[in-house]
Amino acid sequence: GYITSSFASGYQLHRELQCGGQIFTARITPIPNKRYVNIYAVDITERKQAELALLACEERYRQTLDSMMEGCQILDFNWRYIYINAAAAQQGRSTREELLGRTILEMYPGIEYSQTFSILRDTMEKRITRQVENEFTYPDGSTGWFELTVQPAPEGIVVLSFDITERKRAERALRESEQHYHLLFEDSPISLWEEDFSEVKR
Repeated sequence: GYITSSFASGYQLHRELQCGGQIFTARITPIPNKRYVNIYAVDITERKQAELALLACEERYRQTLDSMMEGCQILDFNWRYIYINAAAAQQGRSTREELLGRTILEMYPGIEYSQTFSILRDTMEKRITRQVENEFTYPDGSTGWFELTVQPAPEGIVVLSFDITERKRAERALRESEQHYHLLFEDSPISLWEEDFSEVKR
């Protein structure tokens, strides 16, 4: 085993060993001229249990982010995607596989001149949280509206995004309808008026 290997090689070994449900980190030091080895072991069971609990917590957290309807992405200080959930990838008209490991500048050429990037850079450099409604222009020239929350993170920045394109289109259609309605009143040769009968008693 490890003791034989250490003694045969003459080199000190560092290993993690499990014994009776406990975990130890061991340093095995051969003493060739005495024909024996010294073993120094430290019980790291609690630390290992804490590490496993943290990994489980991180996995649950990642699963939660992955299943969110809201887009979530993490960009490092070099603007590289280090995490993105399915919703954010769909909003960007791409896939997680295409985005992870690449920079936002590579994926969306010219974005550095956009209002979107200005918001991201503001948070990246000043370490402040920004919340805005922002229109994003895709490489093919089409646009989409998103409600963005951009927060500083140890890795860089976290971007939470909610697609509000349909809402913005509905608001625009309503404005255009109201404008058309008022034009009908202004341009009509017939006298038109509005009356409020809400206060009339039946």
